[in-house]
Amino acid sequence: MAGHQRPVLPIITDPSNRRLGVFIPVGEWAKLQAGVNPRSPIYIIMARLATKPLHECTVQELAEIAEEKLRSVEMQHLEEGRYVIERDRRYPDTNIFVHRYADHRELVSTDKASGITTVISSNLD
Repeated sequence: MAGHQRPVLPIITDPSNRRLGVFIPVGEWAKLQAGVNPRSPIYIIMARLATKPLHECTVQELAEIAEEKLRSVEMQHLEEGRYVIERDRRYPDTNIFVHRYADHRELVSTDKASGITTVISSNLD
């Protein structure tokens, strides 16, 4: 393949030159991970090593991580038949929300004192 370079992975040997394994630089992991079983120990170890610790992240990086996690949880909820609660821009400072399901959305009102939710409209889509 023209222009495509394979990562160079040094072979680790013992004093008698017997091959023991391969050294995988963390910087090469992004190029290799697609070909490794995500459940394998090597994948788990390398994924941890290649992940920047949260305390070293910028505010922007933390926001991106949180957004990615939030979207993942939202998708899981929708796939399991649950809903995701969203604000409706038309009612920014009220007790009116949108319950978003996988196949429809409902406008609801929630009583702050009792927690009881009432469907206002189930035809938002």
